[in-house]
Amino acid sequence: MKKIYEEKKKAKRRAEIHHFEDVHKDGIESLVVTPDSRFLVSGSSDRSIKIYDLDTKQQVHHFEDAHKDGISSLTVTPDSRFIVSGSSDRSIKIFDLDTKQQVHHFENAHKKHISSLAVTSDSRFLVSSSWDDSIKIFDLQTKQQVHHFENAHKHKFVDIDQDMFLTD
Repeated sequence: MKKIYEEKKKAKRRAEIHHFEDVHKDGIESLVVTPDSRFLVSGSSDRSIKIYDLDTKQQVHHFEDAHKDGISSLTVTPDSRFIVSGSSDRSIKIFDLDTKQQVHHFENAHKKHISSLAVTSDSRFLVSSSWDDSIKIFDLQTKQQVHHFENAHKHKFVDIDQDMFLTD
């Protein structure tokens, strides 16, 4: 009896898996699930960002040509209101998840490809890193850069998380 129960449990888990087909025209470079678990957001080297409703398993929006080059990094603010994208075009863009509109563009945010993005837990600061060996901090309220760690990877950075910077 226990074996039958276990098999039914496994079958149910397999049935819950969903396969999204024909998602992008080119490779997917970044995926993020919104903190409220409502949406899956994908970014591709085809320069687009797509949003999928995780309940209905349907695409709900497509930012075609969101950047001039491929999307390299995505994050979502902790309040699930904004998508932040970084690109090989060296820029960072912010999109409103409700209105599906771009609300800000940090043009030439770095000298090279944006490699990673994070937003602090209070949604106040955006942190970005790049292949230019730098880390930058932007104030999301004023939309201004507030700090720049040049040659950051030549220093001994131990960790960067959503709330603090730890160095050796």
